[in-house]
Amino acid sequence: MPLYDYKCRACNLAEQRLAGIDDRTLLCTECGEVMDRQISDDEAFRFYFNEPASEEASNAG
Repeated sequence: MPLYDYKCRACNLAEQRLAGIDDRTLLCTECGEVMDRQISDDEAFRFYFNEPASEEASNAG
């Protein structure tokens, strides 16, 4: 599971948590209120899918 940034709606605590792709909200460890994910799924996975093109592939065109 990837790390996501979350921020609490009530106390503004910001922390990173291991979470599944569908875990858009979690409970705050400080106050127990709802924390919202601060990064979109597209941003989280761009690192996995934006691999640099190999030199051979760029020379093939």
